[in-house]
Amino acid sequence: MSALPKAFAASKAAYDERERAGAAGNSEFNKLVSKSDRLLLKLAKMRCASDDEFFAKLAFIVEIELSDYGDPEGQNFESTLIAVRSYLEQRKVAAAA
Repeated sequence: MSALPKAFAASKAAYDERERAGAAGNSEFNKLVSKSDRLLLKLAKMRCASDDEFFAKLAFIVEIELSDYGDPEGQNFESTLIAVRSYLEQRKVAAAA
């Protein structure tokens, strides 16, 4: 399994564990939120081998961020923006090569 599918699986598992924990505000839930957020940002920064991989990654991230934050505003959707910026930089480097 390549790095990207592993990152998807780790992020999904952390998010699912967080959702099962429920009760926002307790210390265990807060730890799970931090873990889930870190893994989502790691996934957002990962390189994609194709446009299809990028769009699958972006859809996954947006789905989570919509669930967490609702409609985009302010600082929300940080992972989405990082994923898009990373992808655009990757494309720029590839075009220059």
